[in-house]
Amino acid sequence: MIKLHKLGIKGKTWLWINSFLTNRTARCMLNNFFGEQFDTKIGLPQGSVLSPTLFNIFIADIMDNTKGENCKFADDGTLWHKGKDIKEMKERTSEDVKTILKWTEKWRINVNLESVKVCLFSKGNTDAEQKTLKVNSFSYRHSPTPRLLGVTLDEKLKFDTHINLMQKRANNAIYVIRDIKGMGGISRSKLLQIYNSMVRSIMEYACPVWQITSAENMKKLEAVQRKGLSICLGLPGTSGREAMEVEANIQPIDLRIEEISVRELAKIQSKNIAEPIKQQLEQYLTNNATYEQQDSPFGKAINQSIDMFKATKVDIKLIEPEFTYKAGVDVMLRRSPSYWSRLGSSKNRTAEQTVESKQVVKDLLGDSTDSTVVAFTDGSCQGPVF
Repeated sequence: MIKLHKLGIKGKTWLWINSFLTNRTARCMLNNFFGEQFDTKIGLPQGSVLSPTLFNIFIADIMDNTKGENCKFADDGTLWHKGKDIKEMKERTSEDVKTILKWTEKWRINVNLESVKVCLFSKGNTDAEQKTLKVNSFSYRHSPTPRLLGVTLDEKLKFDTHINLMQKRANNAIYVIRDIKGMGGISRSKLLQIYNSMVRSIMEYACPVWQITSAENMKKLEAVQRKGLSICLGLPGTSGREAMEVEANIQPIDLRIEEISVRELAKIQSKNIAEPIKQQLEQYLTNNATYEQQDSPFGKAINQSIDMFKATKVDIKLIEPEFTYKAGVDVMLRRSPSYWSRLGSSKNRTAEQTVESKQVVKDLLGDSTDSTVVAFTDGSCQGPVF
């Protein structure tokens, strides 16, 4: 409730939420057995549509005092440091972890330390000691393949493990399509629609990130597409993949991934500089004068956008800036101007208030030129310019 008040959520809304969270009870249920009810003074009601939003507000500042870069999604948080000195990075990461643990103690949140994973991303060789992170006598578990929002990373950022897992999932989906086709009466168009929703969605998920993988891995995905299209079109598995893609009117995997990556880069380019992902892009552009090496997602996407501009003259930099809800919130949280309360209403404004209102409007208009367009939304302001 303290954090809601600091965000500007006050008055009746604050009182309503406070009442919503006060004097609540809960009980455990197992099969048909119900335990006794007990009072709950902490936590949020499960199943409520409001609970996720309140939880996100509650943990929004968990990493505010850390020194490293970080990102959060719901209850998942990721913290990282980058540099060339592994010992120094470990020390900085350790201090940030201590800061987060102090936050959890202050706000009485229990953290399962066993679920915290640590990974050292490096193209060079590293030993077990360098990969170990110890904070307050607790050694955090090292994971060579951490999973982040559905993407399996690896220490060398080659995405081999992620591609193999994705290939397995996509093949399982193809087997389902084969069974559906076996029931009979399913047209080609319906099968292709199922293929796009069940298989292509798996292979395209987060592709702007993992598209820097090797050509060998891309061939694995092309093999999946060949198998899927041969089933949907009723053609032999030895049929040419390119011919089947034309027949099905489906883009090749590499072209589809390139399209998605350029679109995503355009979205990032149009975001407000206050957005972390836009800051990451600007930082990359500052530190990389040329993009000849395509060993990073940003680098490859930028090269793809440059190639697109050369071929089509479409420049993603010309896309208008994206409106962000956060910017609107900042406006809503501003205090009303000091003159607002003393000017009265247009229905009961005194002569003195009318004079003052005109002067306030003149002051606000300032040094506007003849070419300035001024629009009044208050009906009382209609009429000749005074």
